Amino acid sequence: MDSVLQDLRYALRTLQRAPLFTVIAILTLGLGIGATTVVFTILNGVVLRPLQYEASDRLFGVWEQNERGTTGWGPTSVPRLARAERRL
Repeated sequence: MDSVLQDLRYALRTLQRAPLFTVIAILTLGLGIGATTVVFTILNGVVLRPLQYEASDRLFGVWEQNERGTTGWGPTSVPRLARAERRL
């Protein structure tokens, strides 16, 4: 335990001798910790947490094919969705 305290005192004395380095090191640590926190918060809210819907594992998407035969992902009209539902 004495060696840890001795190392801590030595580190503080060294940082007092170079105040510019100390400020840059503290700012770098602060920016790194802040950026990591922001990225984790975004990923946690968007990717890691389940959706806030009841039975969210049963959600699905609708693909629609137009007259030219190309497919696209996007919104469809309610009448088209009702027609497709009647065909099922």
